[in-house]
Amino acid sequence: MSSALTGTKTVSLGQVERTARAFWQDAWAAMQGSIVRALVEYITNADDAYTRTTAVKGRIFVEVEHKRGDEPWQVRVRDRATGMTLDAMKELIGKQGVRTSGFAEGQNVRGNLGLGSKDPACFGKVTFESIKDGMYAWFAIDNEGERTSIDKPLKATREVRDELGIPANGMVVTIDVTAHINTPRHDTLRQILSNHVLLRDIMQDPDREVFLLHASKPDAKPVRLHYESPKVVTRVSKKGVDLPGYKGATADIFLAESDEQFADEGRRSPTRQAGLLIKGRRAIYESTLFGFEGNQYALAFTGWIKCADIDRIANDYDECAEKRLPHPVDNPRPIISRQRDGLVEDHPLYMAIRRLAEEELAPLIAEREKKVRERSRQVENAKTTKLLSQLAKEAAKFMQEAAEEEELDLFVTGTDKATPPLVIIPRAIEMAPNSDRTVTVMAAKTDVGDAGDLEVELSFAPPGVVRAGADRVRIGPSRRRDDVLTATAKLTAGPAVGATMLNARLGARTADCAVEVIEPTAKPDPVPPAGLEFERSSYRLVLNKRKAIRVRAPLSAYADGAVVRVTSSQKGIVVLDGGQVSLRQRAEALAMEGTIHVEGRVENELGDLTVTDASHRSATTRVEVVRREESGTDFETKLVDEYQGDQRAQWSTDYGQLRIMGEHPAVRPYLGDRDKGYPGQDSPEFKLLTAELVADAVVRRILLEKHREDELDAGSFYVAQYRLMSRLLARAHRIVAASQ
Repeated sequence: MSSALTGTKTVSLGQVERTARAFWQDAWAAMQGSIVRALVEYITNADDAYTRTTAVKGRIFVEVEHKRGDEPWQVRVRDRATGMTLDAMKELIGKQGVRTSGFAEGQNVRGNLGLGSKDPACFGKVTFESIKDGMYAWFAIDNEGERTSIDKPLKATREVRDELGIPANGMVVTIDVTAHINTPRHDTLRQILSNHVLLRDIMQDPDREVFLLHASKPDAKPVRLHYESPKVVTRVSKKGVDLPGYKGATADIFLAESDEQFADEGRRSPTRQAGLLIKGRRAIYESTLFGFEGNQYALAFTGWIKCADIDRIANDYDECAEKRLPHPVDNPRPIISRQRDGLVEDHPLYMAIRRLAEEELAPLIAEREKKVRERSRQVENAKTTKLLSQLAKEAAKFMQEAAEEEELDLFVTGTDKATPPLVIIPRAIEMAPNSDRTVTVMAAKTDVGDAGDLEVELSFAPPGVVRAGADRVRIGPSRRRDDVLTATAKLTAGPAVGATMLNARLGARTADCAVEVIEPTAKPDPVPPAGLEFERSSYRLVLNKRKAIRVRAPLSAYADGAVVRVTSSQKGIVVLDGGQVSLRQRAEALAMEGTIHVEGRVENELGDLTVTDASHRSATTRVEVVRREESGTDFETKLVDEYQGDQRAQWSTDYGQLRIMGEHPAVRPYLGDRDKGYPGQDSPEFKLLTAELVADAVVRRILLEKHREDELDAGSFYVAQYRLMSRLLARAHRIVAASQ
């Protein structure tokens, strides 16, 4: 406020008004167009209602209509628990963010956000009908947040009780679905609800009975839903374990192993079998394998971690917010995701839970992998061994090139290349506004002191452009390399574009990562250049690596094939190709374009490139030379007589070996009988299949390393996959063709 206005009167305008559109958008973001999410919300609410009663057992009835087209349909969830008074419904359901579920008082219930019952209204009007202590009332909320209710409670007559199916107290929630959303087929819905991660404890609770009815079939009968636990062997069972790096927090952990791997459904699957359930006092928040997501050997493990401190710190955060007190460093943000997608991964408590899980899982996964390898026998013939070796060598070279282009570090355990004392991987990144990105901090083990209690301090200069999930991250043993310690840090970009430098400090060791917040990189329509120019205003050259730099000019500004010259201001930045660029017409780019190759030969050299035409018109670009540690990308490819999980080719834990699963149903037909030595391995069909499998596995690894756990839409993923696959397959198929 301008100092010239000092002394003027301030008028309070109240809180920001919330529109119907904002209500719908927020609710839709939470529900994500899934009626299953709404059913999970009301089933867990009903389960919580039973925990507040003295009754030991309780039934929950779910009724779903299945209709086609745009015809409205209904979903109904009924319980016979406590019921609610009209005043209670107005307070609990009619207001957002009210902490009245009993969660804040430490009751053994779910419900921290005070939003859940209202969110399904984005699908259509939701009506809550309740009988409490002999009195009937109803309350409704529509998709614009408009609330209506009965004017006053009425006595619950026999007709009302019979219609609602409530003999004493209870609640019926009905959704009149008018939004254009689909419901799964009834049998599919039964499978999803029975196996849903967030309902798993309810579906196994002997004191709960959940029934599902096909409401569109007059003669249908309710079917009992139940989760059938897989056959597993207990590997870890511990209670009251101190969470590493989070003072005062403990957890119970249970890990079990299945003889056969579970299907690789992915972390976002609501019905996955593999993974650890992360639980609070009563709620299940997510299922995850943490850093072992994508590891085929980890898919044999299931279990849970129960941490009541999740609920405690969630409540503590809310209390600080209500009292407008500063939040402590170990509880800086809400830990429970508003979007019901699990817990917030960069919260210090979640990171401590992750460390516990990974410390317990790592030796079990390594042990399983070792046993699988020991059971394998030599099934390759000499020709196959040679082909696989050639493919692996070419793929490793391709990975190294991709690591340089995409600024990735694709390390393999056992690499003999020197490890830097401290490094942030990658060393430079670009982020869209308000996006998240994970980076890895890696330190050489040598001379670091007590490796059990080391923290890396993170800071930004200038601050405010990007923030880290925590100012300090605990560094620990790497799952892939014995000679290093690693940690991950989640970065969140601010709303505005800008640039900053992330600094990591471990004792006297320091490392930097350049972070730039840029506008999203959706490919725009081509923009014709205004004059002679370089494609970009600045470039980074990897020391001793050639880089192609594009020069552009307006269409028809020069004769096709016209030559311009490129020079460097520094001796350590060398212009190749004789310093000449030939410009060619490219109508699809609305420009003339040519390419010059440049190499940086002096570390940290900073200079300018200048392009000049025959008329002495010129343009410049800034160039910096940086050192990039070589990625240890060498690996071996091996044909094994195994079938582990869904993938036909699987990486070992250390990425040192790619194993072609000879007994996979999609591979075995090409190979033939295992007992006859896989006679089909010399066939052209199997050789081509092998090239495809190696290329797919390598590209998958590159993309997973590039995007980590960032969300990536399917379209963008496949564009990137096809681009890399086409490049690598061309090289792989040449090797196969030469082997015929």
